[in-house]
Amino acid sequence: MNQRDAFQTLAKYVRDELVVTGIGSQTQLWHSVFHRPGNFYLSGPMGLAVPVSLGLALARPKDRVIVVEGDGSLLMNLGALAAVAHHRPKNLLILIMDNECYDLTGIQPMVNQGRTDLQKIAQGMGIKETYEAGRKADLAQALQAAQGRKRPAFIWARLKPLGEKPPPFPYPPHETKYNFWQHIRGRDR
Repeated sequence: MNQRDAFQTLAKYVRDELVVTGIGSQTQLWHSVFHRPGNFYLSGPMGLAVPVSLGLALARPKDRVIVVEGDGSLLMNLGALAAVAHHRPKNLLILIMDNECYDLTGIQPMVNQGRTDLQKIAQGMGIKETYEAGRKADLAQALQAAQGRKRPAFIWARLKPLGEKPPPFPYPPHETKYNFWQHIRGRDR
């Protein structure tokens, strides 16, 4: 399974959840596979998708929040998992896309290649509900199991490199923020 396969699988399970994507291929591919008003596409520094999603989940406890983050970005800010475990938002699902490389910039190898178990790291930080998915069927099963959860969930999607450049992301950050804010305001009416 590559990242596009994983996103196509995820799209089958997204209904009215708020979806936050990390920078780079997470934003570009998710936009090309399943663009909708309830998506918040991050750009800028790495490692912020999990903390932003944690804040969103805590601020909006009635909304389900899905965060899609890359392995490189997660490794930039592992402490965010400890914060998730501490606050235990039952409406947060963390999906990590681990292709063991910086795919978007030329498939440079990551330091985690075959040696870092992100599921065990999440468990060690205190996240109790974790899944590992290396095939589309595994991911579908994990997403289905996580839907009825009463605590935060973590899915480690183990991927093959995509090997292609995703379509460019067409919106500047301020427009993304405005569109997402308008969507949130509409839900509150």
